[in-house]
Amino acid sequence: MSLESSLTKRIAALVLLVFGVLLGAAWAQTETVLFTFCEQQGICAQGAGPFAGVVFDQKGNLYGTTFHGGTGCSGYGCGVVFKLTPKGKEIVLHTFCTQNNCADGEHPEAGLIFDQKGNLYGTTALGGSLACYGSGCGVVFKVTPEGKETVLYSFCAQTNCSDGATPVAGLIFHQKGNLYGTTENGGSYKSGVVFKLTPKGKETVLYSFCAQSGCTDGAGPVAGLILDQGEPLWDDPGRRRIRRWRRIQAQSQRQGDCPLQLLCAGQLRRRGAAGSWFGLRQEGKPVWHDR
Repeated sequence: MSLESSLTKRIAALVLLVFGVLLGAAWAQTETVLFTFCEQQGICAQGAGPFAGVVFDQKGNLYGTTFHGGTGCSGYGCGVVFKLTPKGKEIVLHTFCTQNNCADGEHPEAGLIFDQKGNLYGTTALGGSLACYGSGCGVVFKVTPEGKETVLYSFCAQTNCSDGATPVAGLIFHQKGNLYGTTENGGSYKSGVVFKLTPKGKETVLYSFCAQSGCTDGAGPVAGLILDQGEPLWDDPGRRRIRRWRRIQAQSQRQGDCPLQLLCAGQLRRRGAAGSWFGLRQEGKPVWHDR
């Protein structure tokens, strides 16, 4: 047996040993349920059906949203914003659809983000302006640590919902305080938009999807955005609900024309055999990177 072959077998055995130890440690872990939603009889005032993840504050409290529950509307409820202490005590900060015609929003699908003062920001897929089929096309909202909710923007405020409709993804902050996000519907071509929202509530559509023939530029974004150091917004126009937005560092490693090694490795599904990635500059011009 050659020295090279012997070393190869030893390395393989070591890898299997390490994997076995790690797998055994994983099996040894135990799960602790911190809180169970809708344990109360009747209306689930504490919330029900959390769709998104949670965020931490500096004291170890968790914050999140639920799609259903709360006392704001009939049926299964229109969702809540909640706080969960490290000891498992839940506090409902806001119950959606407590205003007339659900002007404060209803049914949040995404999670929350913090500002430096501890305020929470998020979106709801419905509620807000009644211009959208009488049920509202979603809002961007702010909730203070004390639980006061403010609607920063109601979608479908423009003719034919050219400003976007039904945001189902979360938001991101720019260092200047602007919020960025996506909507699944609305826009110039009724296929969703990328938008910017200033601290004063002025919305600007950076890009309307399906502007190209056959919607080759993408349609119906259901995931959020992230910023790189140069501030372009990136998207993988893959299959619906599998679409992911990734951060592209200004000095990131590149392979060929792919913007990020992780994406080039084929770990995400793509539309078409070749697959493609595009960046969206601040002025809203798409830049394609095809494999």
